[in-house]
Amino acid sequence: MLYKYSNKNLGNIDFVDATNMLRVLVYYKNFSQVVFLDNTLSLNTEPVSFDRLGYQQVQLACSSHNSGMWIYDQQNFELIRLSQTYEKTQQTGNINLLINIPLQPNYLLEYDNKLYLNNPATGILVFDIYGTYYKTIPVKNAEKIQAIGDWVYFKSGNEVKSYNLKTTEEKEFKMPLSTFVNFRLESNTLCIQTDKGISIYTE
Repeated sequence: MLYKYSNKNLGNIDFVDATNMLRVLVYYKNFSQVVFLDNTLSLNTEPVSFDRLGYQQVQLACSSHNSGMWIYDQQNFELIRLSQTYEKTQQTGNINLLINIPLQPNYLLEYDNKLYLNNPATGILVFDIYGTYYKTIPVKNAEKIQAIGDWVYFKSGNEVKSYNLKTTEEKEFKMPLSTFVNFRLESNTLCIQTDKGISIYTE
């Protein structure tokens, strides 16, 4: 083990976004706080309280370009982008009113100038980096998502599937394990998290 991070004062970690390895986002939903770590898992800044910033019901958070971050505000059913200094730079407005669907999202991700909000009941909502709604990927019951090029990979039950944004092709991604918690694809490497640990497969 090279580095370790632990903060017992904030409870369990709900989400980690390591898109920017020099600014790793760690979100504690129960305390409505986020911390940022460097590449040695040391704190970049003190914990950031969304309550103190004026956001009372932040359900999701993820990293954004230029050291910003996106949050999903359940109170107003909207996505909000905050700058590195936590100033509001973009927002979607009320998504419920915009596309008239019930929202209970469980995953948020920015990748390649697109923002993905996974709403298991209806699909994966896609926005541009300014918060403008683009389309909904019609895949239901997705749990974890990852975008690579034109493909969006998602876990559904004990299966991983992929959806092509340009062709709308959907196909199954063969997994070497039948039961797993999470997955991650990086170049020619597949990382699979199970209840017992992490397995790594390479081509």
